Amino acid sequence: MVKKLLLLFLMFSSFSFARYVNACVVIRKHSDYSFQCQSLESGKDFLFTVQSPKVIQNFKVGYVYKVWFNYDDEGYYDVYDWKFLYKY
Repeated sequence: MVKKLLLLFLMFSSFSFARYVNACVVIRKHSDYSFQCQSLESGKDFLFTVQSPKVIQNFKVGYVYKVWFNYDDEGYYDVYDWKFLYKY
């Protein structure tokens, strides 16, 4: 019983990691709901999606942000929080 509880705890704790990109420069806006961002640490490109066109107005091409996101089943990174860092 203790082993099952421990295994269950480890499974749920692994899903609760905060996923974020420390420094990400916006390189392109694709639509009212998505934009492309490149990590300044790893060089990896991310296609982020947002819930509303009002949210995407906060992201400007050439600006660097810290972005917190969830990964969905369709391969998109859904933004749920961000912080402006500086102009690139």
